[in-house]
Amino acid sequence: DVNLNRHVALKEISHASGATSAIVERFKHEAEITGRLDHPSIVPIYQLGKDLATGRVFYTMRFLGRSTLQDSINEYHERRSEGDDNPMLLRHLLSAFVNVCYAIGHAHSRKVIHRDLKPENVVIDNFGQVIVIDWGLAKVVSDTSVESLVDSSPTGSADRTSEGQVLGTPLYMAPEQAAGRLDELDHRTDIYGLGAILFAIISGNAP
Repeated sequence: DVNLNRHVALKEISHASGATSAIVERFKHEAEITGRLDHPSIVPIYQLGKDLATGRVFYTMRFLGRSTLQDSINEYHERRSEGDDNPMLLRHLLSAFVNVCYAIGHAHSRKVIHRDLKPENVVIDNFGQVIVIDWGLAKVVSDTSVESLVDSSPTGSADRTSEGQVLGTPLYMAPEQAAGRLDELDHRTDIYGLGAILFAIISGNAP
């Protein structure tokens, strides 16, 4: 950010020339929904804009570095395998997990489900703060059903995430999500993802 002389993380659509209006709208809604979730353990969005030179839509967010919860899990189990069974190491991981739960609890209070919870989508910054990232598969949940964030085609349904379509990370995916039963997705889908993260913390492997 040359105006404030700080590093930020920038996300943009990779192949702008092939981006349909539906893809652009989905991208904008990803930024919008992330920006709506004001919580210390959810990555903050700074700006949504369009590059005048390239025409690419982008958004910027806080730069968090590259260390993830998966890295911490790997380090913990490597040290255990080498005979270092310091209980504080596990305690730090469990504290991080609790912070993830608080973040997802906040999202659920705003009727948002993440749908792609995994250790790689949890960043631990240089201050040890735990932050959930990558809300690209997030959904807004109404009182009665799962709604798409974006009516992504002129007809209203052609490019919408459709029944039977599988989006997410298979190793951490709830059964109803893996089966493409989108009408069954709700906050419990994320709770499964949280349980899968906890499983990985304890065992060192995805479920």
